[in-house]
Amino acid sequence: MSTATLSDELVVQRAEPLNVYALAFSPNSQWLAVGTGDGTIEIYAALDGCRLHGVCRALDAPIRALDWSADSIVIMANSDEFDLGFFDARSCEQLPAPATRNAEWASWSCAVGWASKGIFARFENPRDVQCIGRSTDGSTLAVGDAFGGVSLLSFPAVSFVAGAVSYVAHGGRVSAVAWSASDGALFTVGADDGCVMQWRHSLGDDEGGGGLVAYGASASGVLQYGSGGKQHSGSGMQYGAEQYNGGGMQDGGALEYGGEYGGVAGAVEEQLFDSEVEEEVETDRGQLDSSLGSGLGDSEGSFLVAVGEAPGYAAIHAPSDYIPAEEALEPPDGHLLLEHAYGFSGWARGNLLLTSTGELVYPTACLCVIANVRGRSASQRFFAGHTAPVCALALHPSGALVASAQGGTSPYSCVWNVGTSQTLATMPGMHSSAIVALAFSADGRLLASVGLDAAHTLALYDWEAQTMLAAASCGPELVCGCAFASDGSLATCGAGHLTLWTLVARYAEDDDGRVEAMALIGRSADLSQLRAPSILLCVAFTPRGACATGMASGELLLWENGSLTRSVRAQSGAVHALALLGGSLLCAGRATKVGVWSDELDQLGSYDLRAALDSLQDAWGKPLGASTASLSVRTLVMDAGGRIFVGTRASELFELIVNNGGGGEMLNALFVSKNSIFGRGAPVRSLRGRAAYKYRYMWRRQIENTLLKQ
Repeated sequence: MSTATLSDELVVQRAEPLNVYALAFSPNSQWLAVGTGDGTIEIYAALDGCRLHGVCRALDAPIRALDWSADSIVIMANSDEFDLGFFDARSCEQLPAPATRNAEWASWSCAVGWASKGIFARFENPRDVQCIGRSTDGSTLAVGDAFGGVSLLSFPAVSFVAGAVSYVAHGGRVSAVAWSASDGALFTVGADDGCVMQWRHSLGDDEGGGGLVAYGASASGVLQYGSGGKQHSGSGMQYGAEQYNGGGMQDGGALEYGGEYGGVAGAVEEQLFDSEVEEEVETDRGQLDSSLGSGLGDSEGSFLVAVGEAPGYAAIHAPSDYIPAEEALEPPDGHLLLEHAYGFSGWARGNLLLTSTGELVYPTACLCVIANVRGRSASQRFFAGHTAPVCALALHPSGALVASAQGGTSPYSCVWNVGTSQTLATMPGMHSSAIVALAFSADGRLLASVGLDAAHTLALYDWEAQTMLAAASCGPELVCGCAFASDGSLATCGAGHLTLWTLVARYAEDDDGRVEAMALIGRSADLSQLRAPSILLCVAFTPRGACATGMASGELLLWENGSLTRSVRAQSGAVHALALLGGSLLCAGRATKVGVWSDELDQLGSYDLRAALDSLQDAWGKPLGASTASLSVRTLVMDAGGRIFVGTRASELFELIVNNGGGGEMLNALFVSKNSIFGRGAPVRSLRGRAAYKYRYMWRRQIENTLLKQ
């Protein structure tokens, strides 16, 4: 593949259809080593048409990491079962480990090896070490773990009490780390969240993190992940600038990273869905299980023996000139500053906000990204107050505050300031499973949240006082959304479910006399007129107080006092997203158009999404086209300037600038993708340049405004 065009130049036909888990070019570019699923290493002559040079009959498990010696002669390999082997690339013969003890290595990605053996003391389970990578200058080792953590250690990391500086951004396993050629940037990839994080590596005095605090710099101990019985070590390092112990944030101290980041598998009950949305619901369930359900410590496999008992440990030999007294115990001098997060959690609904300052807020793994999308640039800031993937957002009526909530078995929600990324309030303790919906009241005083537990618990908070006022069960059926009306009433919707809630005061007698308590009283809407199955996927209130809902069957419904007053066929597929702009209602879902409706459900016009997507090309002129997932809109917002931001089930974000006939430029820009930073063949951001610190939109296309004349 050419780095100039990212186009295929050569396809190698391999003799056996084996999975490939590791690739490594030799330093002299002559050889390409390929680690396979059956434990063999295939060596190709990279400069001779990728001709197969030979096969090393290597290890007894899939090859997970490969490194070359600086002279391009010796290959070091690690397997899934912590085997360590050395091979002569010329003869493809295995070498005795002691013969390689003084080899100089061009890279170091093999976790089981002399120069990285100290990293395993930081984890209870060796499999929690997912990937490692040495910096180009050989001074720093980056480690990605099973809990979303990225750590820096001085290289070589030989001592079991070596110090580290650690950061958390990913929502699960970190599957790959890679340094830029100048060591100015570190890239990390999340296996569960599908996101790529770009970190600036700085040796100066500027603070690391980029909104993410450097979580500890202890010279001893083991990383401590979790709380409440989920500890993975003894004393250990703690994560964060504040301490979250399941009962709230405490000033000072450190965040005990992880919380109880538990599973939600099985929490989403089986439902009968029509064929149109069955695929998407199953996708939702899979995303929740993978992104929110990774239990701390339950990393892939069940290899629980100490790493010192692993087969590869017998092959570890220190260099002949090794002096133990010179082991590096202090953390490295460098810091990481998170600069850019490539990703968007598009499987959730309503996860895209437009603030009063014109910035977008959306979830990426454990982060809330605050993106400046004005002009050609797309700079980012971050809110990093969560320890598990963020799965729900809500915008305060002021437009300056955001509520965000996470998954796991002990989830919590935060209210924070968009301008400063500072936490204003934290509401933990109520929900026992992922929080899937949030909403602020019209006056901004109350915050509602809905959990994914079996009862789908609805909780109502006075968020400024960090006090829960009342809670109620929404029932056994899946809840998809919630919204407040201007009069303070609340609606929740879901599978066979639309309930209007009112907060009332009740009184009880106790030893101290009469005590006032608040309660949520629910009244179910009359769904008898809807064809089964009646799945209401989204809800919003119009300015005059009517309740609008979108159905899985494509209908847009209007409700007054719990009774259906109007139904229109709004989409050819499921309606997943509703957004208000003045007196108009934007409607989108699994269809080719974004509809514009009045608050009486009279159609005003539409925007053709398929036509815009079909015209997209990547930076090298290749058409991208519109996939089915790209045409399934999960969330949308629009500003007064005519910009529509659309988030899809394919975890893509589009910006559509609508031309109202003035001849101005119309833009459709795909600018972020979760599943891969290569949006079907092209990088979503330009990664060219010295340290890849420049970002730009890559696609500009015209779309036609089909808004009907009044």
